[in-house]
Amino acid sequence: MIAILILVISLSFAGCAGAPPKQPSVQESASRYAALYEELGTAYTKAGLFDEAIEAYNKSLISNPNNADIHYYLGLLYQKSNKNVEKAVFHFKKYLYLKPDAKNREDVRYLIEMVLNKR
Repeated sequence: MIAILILVISLSFAGCAGAPPKQPSVQESASRYAALYEELGTAYTKAGLFDEAIEAYNKSLISNPNNADIHYYLGLLYQKSNKNVEKAVFHFKKYLYLKPDAKNREDVRYLIEMVLNKR
């Protein structure tokens, strides 16, 4: 009987130990979502699964549309796959717009010209 009483008392105090864990804000959740899909896109790229990488990177852009690096990676993937040169050019241009002082901007401009001349 005493054991049951101790159990009931300890269980009733267990809920009073503190405040519930803080829920992440919408912005924090979106940032985590974007980072997760960015990592997934990178893993797919390294594995040579380019269609899956494109899909993952596009999902990352849903939560973080101004991530210049993702636009660059997508430009490279679309260029490599030769599936959609317009999308390759779009993402390369978006990268340059978001990162106008990028160290590789001349290389990206060259890639844009190369993609456009392949049509």
